[in-house]
Amino acid sequence: MVPGTTSPLQCLVWFCLLMCLTACDSTTRSSENLCGPEPTTLTIGVDDPLVEIPDQRYKIDEGNQGGYHIDVSVRVVGRIDPDDVNILMTLMDTDTQLAMHRTDSWLLKIHNAGPHCEYPRARLVLTNADDSLMELEDVESLVGKTVDLAVDLTSPDGDAKGSFRLTLSELVRQE
Repeated sequence: MVPGTTSPLQCLVWFCLLMCLTACDSTTRSSENLCGPEPTTLTIGVDDPLVEIPDQRYKIDEGNQGGYHIDVSVRVVGRIDPDDVNILMTLMDTDTQLAMHRTDSWLLKIHNAGPHCEYPRARLVLTNADDSLMELEDVESLVGKTVDLAVDLTSPDGDAKGSFRLTLSELVRQE
């Protein structure tokens, strides 16, 4: 072998190393997107699997521990990593935060039909400005109001954001 030249075996080793590094790089993931094709869209509803509510009327439920909450499920279609998602949902009445739901580094359920991914039954607990549970009379004053829900999903592969207008249609009390 002539000094300063590369053998075919060395070329093969360097090629394999380069391919392994490229395959391991998270920025060059497969074009297969488990949550469906772009553009990225969000849909909200209830239950698992998600059932859409066309008129966006959501009920307020009384919980077992004395609080009141709204359950919202989220469907995402588009480029997002279902294995590492930060979820932030904020329910607002004008400038007043009514509830916030935050979950970091979570898994979305992958549904092959569609395909799409879902985050089922996020519980948005109604709270006061000091994070204490909202009292019954304050909850009752929300029935019939239209409020804003901001949904923000972030992942290494992409983000999904959406804003929704909900009507708090009724209060369901425990018996």
